[in-house]
Amino acid sequence: MARKTAYLLLIIVAAVSAGSACRLAEKQAGGSLPTLAIMASLTVTPAASSASSGESSLVRPPTTFTPAPTMTSPATATPAPQPPTPNTSVGQFSADRNLLTGEVVADPFLLQRRPIAVKVSNAPAKWTRPQSGLGQADLVFEHVTEGSITRFTAIFYGQTPFKVGPIRSARLIDLELPIMYDAALAYSGSSIGVSRKLFDSEFRDRILRTNVPGYYRTGANKPYEHTLYARPDELWSVLDERGQNQVPQFSSVMAFGETA
Repeated sequence: MARKTAYLLLIIVAAVSAGSACRLAEKQAGGSLPTLAIMASLTVTPAASSASSGESSLVRPPTTFTPAPTMTSPATATPAPQPPTPNTSVGQFSADRNLLTGEVVADPFLLQRRPIAVKVSNAPAKWTRPQSGLGQADLVFEHVTEGSITRFTAIFYGQTPFKVGPIRSARLIDLELPIMYDAALAYSGSSIGVSRKLFDSEFRDRILRTNVPGYYRTGANKPYEHTLYARPDELWSVLDERGQNQVPQFSSVMAFGETA
């Protein structure tokens, strides 16, 4: 009986010690430990039989605690693929090569002038066809005006067509293109809001309205708004008079390869 009482006291002492150790670990970890972890700290297992007494002994395994979770560094992001390096092997920056088309021009002097962006109508064919000058433009941008009707902004630089038209009004896109191509802007008019933005722009001195030389009406049997045309050589003369006909500094150009 005395031996059983001693075992009971040992169990109580071991339980108190385990509870104290768990509370200490809980305090150090800053949180609570699961009840199962406390209970697992004390187990009674049968001991090997004693040759002399045949009684079991108390075995207390070492106390183990589940480590607190640790922060892991986020995975390193995979760098985005880089665009291929533009091909500059074909000499597109030579003095006789048009940076807007990649083509060699017959008269390099033409590349010393400022490009002109011209608004050209693309309304129904019975009013606008055939348009004049588009085939000699370096670049042509098409945008929606209203409904299914579109309009062009044609950039003229390396060639000089005899006439361009029919010329129509400017839109918001024409606040961007003259800056991209360091160009002048030729158009028939615009809404009040667009007009204010155009004349507040950095290219206001390169705006070519219908009050300058070079514009004319055809008098054709068409709606009046589709009868306005211009002669680009005269528009470049106006830029000369204003001191604005200068070598362009493009903010948007393209690279060209040797294969068509």
